[in-house]
Amino acid sequence: MTQDTRHFPAHGAAKSARDRITPIVVMAWVEATAVTAVGLALLPGWWRLLALALPLVPLWITIATLGQFGGPVGVTLSPGKVTVAWLRSARHHYSFPLGLVSGVSMAPRSDDSRAGLSICRWVPDSQRLELLRGRGPVVRLFLSEPCSRIFQGDGPRLWAGPRRPRQVAVREVALSVDDPEALADTLVRMLGLPEPRAGGAGAEARTTVVKETTRPDPAHSPPPGAAASSALDGPCLSATGLGYAYGTVTAVKEVTLTVRAGEVVGLVGLNGAGKTTTLRIVTGVLRPQAGHVSVAGFGLWADPAQSLSARRVLGVVPDGFPVYPRLTGREYLEFVARLYSVPPAEARSRTAELASRLDLPDAVLARPSATYSTGTRRKLMILAGVVHKPRFLVMDEPTSGLDPQAQRSFKEWLATIRHDGVGVLLSSHSLPLVADCCDRLLILHEGTIAAQGSIGELASRFRLAGSDAEAVFFAAIGRPGPRGGGCE
Repeated sequence: MTQDTRHFPAHGAAKSARDRITPIVVMAWVEATAVTAVGLALLPGWWRLLALALPLVPLWITIATLGQFGGPVGVTLSPGKVTVAWLRSARHHYSFPLGLVSGVSMAPRSDDSRAGLSICRWVPDSQRLELLRGRGPVVRLFLSEPCSRIFQGDGPRLWAGPRRPRQVAVREVALSVDDPEALADTLVRMLGLPEPRAGGAGAEARTTVVKETTRPDPAHSPPPGAAASSALDGPCLSATGLGYAYGTVTAVKEVTLTVRAGEVVGLVGLNGAGKTTTLRIVTGVLRPQAGHVSVAGFGLWADPAQSLSARRVLGVVPDGFPVYPRLTGREYLEFVARLYSVPPAEARSRTAELASRLDLPDAVLARPSATYSTGTRRKLMILAGVVHKPRFLVMDEPTSGLDPQAQRSFKEWLATIRHDGVGVLLSSHSLPLVADCCDRLLILHEGTIAAQGSIGELASRFRLAGSDAEAVFFAAIGRPGPRGGGCE
């Protein structure tokens, strides 16, 4: 190894996994040996050959488990290249140009259910390659542009051949080494990036603070000519040229939308039009394969510092109910507030104010959420989406399950937050709702924007009498609406 090359091994990071697997391997050898001895003593003729073959089973287990932890595993930094080796026999060796690394972060390993185990997997939604060993902190490398590699498949391999190899476009690599802080600091120095921000004190704080760099990300930074925005200037949401495909099926193509402060924009379309994919992209769940997204001026998929700032001012009211059933409504809201670092006193005051607006009495919030009706759960989701006072709010079917009185309260509350300058993107199949609440409509059809504008503008464009939302929708997608009026 040359003087300019440094290797960061990952043997010690797998110690907990070895400790967990070793008793299983030893037990397999003991049982195989005992059964073989009994078989040789009692079985006649050719049956003894079968008994002699039994040790092949623990041998296979040993090679498939403990045998994977040998070899030169870890990360090697050489001039112009970073190489990651995960397991010895699975041939999971990946190299990336050092110049493509646009950010470095370090965080605790988050997959608690499998903590301590070795994991090799590809996460397509975030274009992330995970090469994890042991329980220690994870170093994440962010690439400025997709890097095409042949992924050799999930998990260890008994023989040297690959398992389900496929070509992937890598934008992020999560990996484990024995000394993650040394690796992160070395990368920062080699790339000439600003020093990571200090945070906390002591060893425990150093393992939880995220080290962030501010090198620009060309593929997901604002397009040339765009003004450098701040959190107080420009639109709450700016999405330009969004594109995403699931294999050969294009879900979203060249979608551009803007939501200004104090504006409510309705997102409507038929099933399969691309609404869900668009919402997942603008809420930071799904990384776009093309295009740029910024929230309150911060790049949602830019460097880690901007991405974190964008998510802090973003609120989401999902279509489902991701609530822990044993938590009370109040406990769940306090839990969400803590995730956004909202002080407890402010969280309680904010929760009481919002609950009164949406007719959620204290007695209901004191009950476990498993006892809630669909409408009550929907109200809880709305409260959880705005408890941290977001500047941009995304809502998916927010009135589904609400009774008429609750729907009226929702509309009054929506008018209040719009007056406070919150930008809202509201997706719903209820055309009367979007007609009543939204300043503009964005109509998606087959993954592209069929039309956008106010209902009056769209009715005039399609030469429709009156301003009926249903007639405007069907005219925009090029299909005749139901005759004699329709119902929701």
